[in-house]
Amino acid sequence: MAPTEYLQPMNPHQYQEIDMEYLKLLLSQAERMEQLLSMQEDSRIANTLQGSLPEKHSHPQGFSPNKDFEPLSHPSPPSPPLESQKRAGNDLPVNISEEHHHLQKENRRDSMFSDVTDIETCDIICQEAISALEQNEREKQQLLVEMQEERKKYINERNQLQTEMERLKSERENAEKIQEKYKMEAESLKEKLQLVSQELEEKKLPSYEQLHKELEKMTELYASQNEALQKLRDEKVKLLEELEEKEASKIDLRKKLSSVETDLQILEKSKARVDSEYEKLQKQLSELEEERRKLVQETTSNQEVDSLRRKLRTQANEKLELIQQLESIREEYKELKSSIVEEYEQMKSQYAQLESQQKETLKQLDNLKDQYTALLKENENLHKRNEELENKCKSLEEQLHELESKEQNRNTENDENHSTKIREAKKKILKSNSEAMERERQIFIADVLALKKKREELVAQLQKVASSGLNKETGNGKSAFQTMYYCMEDIQPRSNILKNTSEPSKVWLQKVQQQMSQTMRGNAIRTNLHRALVHTFRHGKRNSSALESIENQEIDTQL
Repeated sequence: MAPTEYLQPMNPHQYQEIDMEYLKLLLSQAERMEQLLSMQEDSRIANTLQGSLPEKHSHPQGFSPNKDFEPLSHPSPPSPPLESQKRAGNDLPVNISEEHHHLQKENRRDSMFSDVTDIETCDIICQEAISALEQNEREKQQLLVEMQEERKKYINERNQLQTEMERLKSERENAEKIQEKYKMEAESLKEKLQLVSQELEEKKLPSYEQLHKELEKMTELYASQNEALQKLRDEKVKLLEELEEKEASKIDLRKKLSSVETDLQILEKSKARVDSEYEKLQKQLSELEEERRKLVQETTSNQEVDSLRRKLRTQANEKLELIQQLESIREEYKELKSSIVEEYEQMKSQYAQLESQQKETLKQLDNLKDQYTALLKENENLHKRNEELENKCKSLEEQLHELESKEQNRNTENDENHSTKIREAKKKILKSNSEAMERERQIFIADVLALKKKREELVAQLQKVASSGLNKETGNGKSAFQTMYYCMEDIQPRSNILKNTSEPSKVWLQKVQQQMSQTMRGNAIRTNLHRALVHTFRHGKRNSSALESIENQEIDTQL
């Protein structure tokens, strides 16, 4: 591609979709312009150096400065390297002729003109780049506006979808609730039906399902009979249509027979006329023959005889033609008569067939009428039976309602009786439990008092041990520290003293704890028991007061 082609202004609309490519192309054009400017400077320096050379040394064979150093508006070959040109210029003499000055001026003018053109092209390219950038900014702003509008639309659609989702969720929840209600109702109805069917089985009555099945069977029979009746009606309509068609064809045949008879009469009349004309012609022939004889007798001349012969010949030819016509008419008459007779016989046979078919159709209609009447009677009977079944169903439903009401009353009475029985049984159980608890409580009180005495004895032993030395041995052969440790173990819960108590007292303790956990008073007593049994030797006095408070609370509960 030539350098002038690079400098041509490009079409910005060609790169509307891809702006970066257009900008890259502009940058490449600018780089190309810089290269051209540098080449132009190099050529100008070369021209100056060439002008400084003498004519002998400067112009070799076939070399001309006007050809080799043309302005840059035309494509030029690449110049030699600058270093070699500068070296050559330094070695040249300083004397310059006027011709060389003139050539330098012309070259400078050409270079200035090329510089101006290059600057104009640069301005055009820059203006195009600026316009393209402005257009890109406008398009970007338009795209931003469109993006904002689309974003708003998207937000609105999302909000609408969220509202629709919430509405659908609420509808789904409502539908699930309604479905659950219907399920509960269906289950209750199934249970009622099962109860009713059980009662009907106990009373040896047909169940509702059996009656419903019988009704379905009757309805199916009724529908099948209605279909059969409809088919019979359709067949009846078809047969009636066929009868009407046959009657219409019969009427047409009668019309044809009447027309044929009229044609026969006309032919007979024409035959009579032809016979009469034939007789007349024969009479005329006989008369003409007589006249001919007379004329032959009368005429003597040959001319008259010839003329008469000619007349007779013409008359004879005419008669022959008439005879031929009569024969052809007779033949046609015979043919017509034979065809008419054949048609008449065919019409008779068709009429007989139609009469037989009509009789058969009448028989079929009679049979259909009988079947229709029988089906109507059966239909009436089915209607009556259906009404009876419906009445039975209604009566059974009323009985079911009565049974349900009776069952409800019985259930209420049974519930009341059952509740009274349960109350009485509970009272009896409570009485027996209270008596047993009283016994166990008394045993427990005795155990508590025994434990109290043992605890007091242990406290006394501990006091003795505390007063004496810890390392001194007692009468049992143990040190005071060991006896104190064992006494502490006996006083604490789950000790040997509690294990040695009676079993009824343990049972009574468990029952008391279970009953006390149900009320606040019981909780208070339980906490007091826990405190009395858990506290150590240091709180012995407080434990004794707690046991006294427990005894007082038990006395209050007994009262």
